[in-house]
Amino acid sequence: MRSGTSLLHRVIGQSDDTNPHVQACFYLTHQLKLYRYFHGDGQLFATDYFGDGDGLAEFTRDTILRFLEQTRKRYDNPRVLVLKQTELTYFFPLLSRLLPEARFVVSVRDPRDTIASMIEVGQRQRREQLTSPFVRADRDVQKLCEMYSSIYGGVLRAVDANESDMHDRTLFVRYEDVVRDTAATLETLSAFCGVSFDVFRRQRKWSPDRVAEQVKDHKFWSTYLTDLSDREISDQSVGKYKRVLSDLERVHVDMHCAAIKSRFY
Repeated sequence: MRSGTSLLHRVIGQSDDTNPHVQACFYLTHQLKLYRYFHGDGQLFATDYFGDGDGLAEFTRDTILRFLEQTRKRYDNPRVLVLKQTELTYFFPLLSRLLPEARFVVSVRDPRDTIASMIEVGQRQRREQLTSPFVRADRDVQKLCEMYSSIYGGVLRAVDANESDMHDRTLFVRYEDVVRDTAATLETLSAFCGVSFDVFRRQRKWSPDRVAEQVKDHKFWSTYLTDLSDREISDQSVGKYKRVLSDLERVHVDMHCAAIKSRFY
């Protein structure tokens, strides 16, 4: 999606206590997809190998912990390991049960700007003759809003119900606060994640964004880059919906994303 997750990850990665900004952890997301399937519809095909559901959960937890330890070693064993992948947000409630020591930071962005950005990415992908959910949705605002809302639905329900202590283990960070009140956002992230930004505050020097550099020549993933990628924080994209969405599209976004917008905006 286009919710500012990469920027938030890059911001947290400025701390000396964390790993740098790295590529999205699709591997972890796919492990959780496997677990969800074989814990649900595919349970018949898992029981002979793992026994009851606890056996599959234990195996999955061990696999994830090995993955996290492997990643930690690759980046000189940071005190706090920070990983991201937008779709992983779907699985935060599930991951919270498997990793009771984990904390979750969720990036939230004005749905109007998010939908506008999704449309722009879809347009770039269409010009490259690529296919993706954004290309297929085109300017179907309802479909795009459903994508947007589905990212947050599960974690919001888990937080409200305080499943696995999710209320205290989850922090929602607005994209607009990151780019417009960075100092206060750093304070909030520091307290929640247990990391220090003292060196970054003093030097105000951004670490190079190796992620943007790695994907700039990739036919598909380069379509997600913008003029702001690999630059210092800027609020230039706030309010971009005004030049991308029609008045009617804005009304539809407000209607279809009303629950999330009213909660955070």
